[in-house]
Amino acid sequence: MECLPRFLSCVAVGGLMIGCAPATPPAAPPPRPAAAAHDHEHDHDHGDHDEPETMAAGIAQLEKLCADVKAHLAAGDHEKADGPVHMVGHLLEDLGELVAKEKPAAEAEAKQALDAIFESFDKLDTVIHGADDEARKKLDYAEHAPAIEAALAKLKDLTQK
Repeated sequence: MECLPRFLSCVAVGGLMIGCAPATPPAAPPPRPAAAAHDHEHDHDHGDHDEPETMAAGIAQLEKLCADVKAHLAAGDHEKADGPVHMVGHLLEDLGELVAKEKPAAEAEAKQALDAIFESFDKLDTVIHGADDEARKKLDYAEHAPAIEAALAKLKDLTQK
């Protein structure tokens, strides 16, 4: 699957695409302290967000991003919602890796929850970028909240097992 031409890069989660970055690349992030470095290997830069060290930390970041998106959409500020929507894509990838490391027996359950969140944010992203102004005005986080909240609850439950 390819991103639309206005996008430079995308994050693949569960075979789907989310979090396409704008064609104008952001400035390079400042060097990260050694304590913030991570030990997993992959072929993309996560300089646009703090990588969680644990599932619990990742879930907390995800909850914060969800709250930010909800607030920005409620205020009608789609531009401000766009950044957190994209960051969710990166964070979902990180969480998938953390589940594999911390709770390998729960990977299938976690993947379902991560995919549900991805699907909801992919729909939000599609409207933010591809819909007309009228559709953007009607964009409501509440429409997606039940699926997101159920998936977050499932992820939290998995961290307790």
